[in-house]
Amino acid sequence: MNRIKPNWPKIIINILGFIPMALVFIAWLRGGLGANPIQRSQQLLGDTALILLLTTLAITPIKTVTGYNKISKFKKTFGLLSFYYALAHVFVYAVIDYQLNLGLLWSSFLHLWYLWASVPAFLILLVLAITSLKKLKVALGKKWKPIHRFVYLAGVLVVIHYLLVMKGGTGIVNGSTVKPLIAGGILLVLLAARLPFKRWFARKPKPA
Repeated sequence: MNRIKPNWPKIIINILGFIPMALVFIAWLRGGLGANPIQRSQQLLGDTALILLLTTLAITPIKTVTGYNKISKFKKTFGLLSFYYALAHVFVYAVIDYQLNLGLLWSSFLHLWYLWASVPAFLILLVLAITSLKKLKVALGKKWKPIHRFVYLAGVLVVIHYLLVMKGGTGIVNGSTVKPLIAGGILLVLLAARLPFKRWFARKPKPA
């Protein structure tokens, strides 16, 4: 009987990836999140989700620059971690803060512009997480890659959401746009790195 060898790099990445979430939970229990633990936990979970999403988007450019193809194996791991933090971020907002009151949630969606970017971004991440299952990936066939290219749109929407929140939207006080602008700059570089520069500047073969 063949034993399944544990994938230690992925296991270690997942363990390290969940440490920030565990720290937020412990800080909440110990009262270490300040006067507004709900808002503070949302910020921390959202920040971590964005960092992990940017890390996911950085894997292909890193592979292209370094030639280290094995790094591609970790794209799914970082992508799922990003989704888990986004899910926790939404859970705190919808369940803990709004107690899953659909009327209040709908009203907040209509009045808070930053939700117009975050809701579609989360739905995209949800679809990508579900379709990352091997059986669905096989079932989708050639449609899988076009679907997963929507991760770029999710990244743009998340940065827009972050910018609108930190700019000082309804209910947000003393916001700062520095962090979302940095995140936007990083995202812009990562998206630009995917453009086919090599193909554009490749020498065309001379006619015989």
